[in-house]
Amino acid sequence: MTELIERTRYGNGLFVQGFRYLTVAGLATVVDWAIFAVILQLFGLHYVVGTVISLAVGTYVNYRLSVRFVFAARPFDRSVELLMVYTVNLISLGLSIVGMVALVEGAGFSPFAAKGALMVSLFGWNYLLRRYLVFAEGDEPRLLSLMGRIRRFGLGQRLATVAGRSVAPAKTCVRPEFEAEG
Repeated sequence: MTELIERTRYGNGLFVQGFRYLTVAGLATVVDWAIFAVILQLFGLHYVVGTVISLAVGTYVNYRLSVRFVFAARPFDRSVELLMVYTVNLISLGLSIVGMVALVEGAGFSPFAAKGALMVSLFGWNYLLRRYLVFAEGDEPRLLSLMGRIRRFGLGQRLATVAGRSVAPAKTCVRPEFEAEG
């Protein structure tokens, strides 16, 4: 019975995992929205400041829940994982800020309507990048494969070290089929 629970807990199919991520993202969104509302309504700060702070906190909540309920693969040290999640979210943050300004200033949306539209549109982006880069399953995470290709061009040593820690030994960053090409 325990084995069945453990297998279903971390369903690795795209649909099952996507549903679990949707649930986790929904909870993180509640936190994100609550902080956004407090920053705008209670403190009266600008919506861009609210977007940055609420997204940072929501990302952390999403990360903690995702590693507990969604992603079984943990190919990296926790600090490296968290750094990678925030790196993925930097792109989302940039898109969110540009989108917020465009929708609020350009199209006349309220900050809450703009944030809602952007959250929906960025959901898939965040899930897919986390699934295929940060929490990739299999023998070798996709990011390490990419780093192995970059290593061939002499940049791998700097890129293979994240936050002062080695991500993986240099030899494991390159798949055998890529070694033959080099």
